[in-house]
Amino acid sequence: MAANLTSFFVALYFFYRHNKYCEPGMYSVFAFMEYLVVLTNMGFHMTAYYDFHHHELVVAEWKTASS
Repeated sequence: MAANLTSFFVALYFFYRHNKYCEPGMYSVFAFMEYLVVLTNMGFHMTAYYDFHHHELVVAEWKTASS
């Protein structure tokens, strides 16, 4: 999660520099950081598979015998 948040804020920084100062190469660095945001987000969510692969989630309505 720390890597995801860090890459997100670094991407914001380079996006700001691209829009504010129009420096050459800043949008390319932003695009690279954006890829890192996506990859770290995917990695973060894949940990859910390893943490909860043996659990089951059942969504159903609970009915009692009196109803």
